[in-house]
Amino acid sequence: MILYSISIIHYFKIPAIFNIKKTFIFLILITVELSAGAQKLPKVQSISRRTPKTIKIDGIATEWGNHFQAYNTATEVYYSLANDDTNLYFVLQATDPLVIRKIIAASITFTINLTRKEIDKGHNISLIYPVFDRKEWPAINLRDKPIVSKDSVINHKQIDSFMNAINTQLINKAKNIKVLGIAAVGDTLLSIYNEYGIKAAALFDHQINYTYELAVPLKYLGLSIANPVKFNYNVQVNGSNIVEGVSLTVDAKGNTIMHVMSKNPPRGVEFQYMRYPTDFWGEYTLAK
Repeated sequence: MILYSISIIHYFKIPAIFNIKKTFIFLILITVELSAGAQKLPKVQSISRRTPKTIKIDGIATEWGNHFQAYNTATEVYYSLANDDTNLYFVLQATDPLVIRKIIAASITFTINLTRKEIDKGHNISLIYPVFDRKEWPAINLRDKPIVSKDSVINHKQIDSFMNAINTQLINKAKNIKVLGIAAVGDTLLSIYNEYGIKAAALFDHQINYTYELAVPLKYLGLSIANPVKFNYNVQVNGSNIVEGVSLTVDAKGNTIMHVMSKNPPRGVEFQYMRYPTDFWGEYTLAK
């Protein structure tokens, strides 16, 4: 509820003198509307889409109109697949703080399988992002997100400051993509500024929603719009024992040491959720 309250007050600029009771009712109605919007979307995208003409892999979903083709309940994320003549694009948005924490802690694995709907190392092409160096792990704590205050101007500034601070960490530290199964590239860790044209980016918006974008050239996937065929894809939010509000250091022996930085450390049930991956399969055919 807090997440939606922040985003709605910021978006609609509800004045500080607005009646509290009316505001609460208003927020409930909008929250119900947002939930209904997610329920109306299919769990898996079933149509082919061309990318927006202004597509840019920057972690900002404005060119997509902040509209997505599906909301998957297994992973609790919105997403869209689209293509142009040369690239396949994948955009994902998470709005639940716990889901976002899991993505940052464990990364997302996006897998293409042309022959079968199962994880098979002999046939998979996988891209994993974000990948953080153990010595450069981001200390992002969404529990520190500003709460809604009566002073909307101050509140907006606090949210902007918080957003900028956590985005700076992502920009400075989420600099690698792990690639598996692409023969021309090899199983390797690539910089996001690589020569292969494989791109990835992720940022938070003013609602502290997390947007993830990925682009991969069709030639590396064995796909072409000249002969569009149906292929399988898998989206997995990986599991991890690393959670927000925890920083990592590496000692002289190479051991990773956890440091709890939050006054409100994660609870046991959250650790359980974070540990186990969630995923789903879908099918897609390139749009000419």
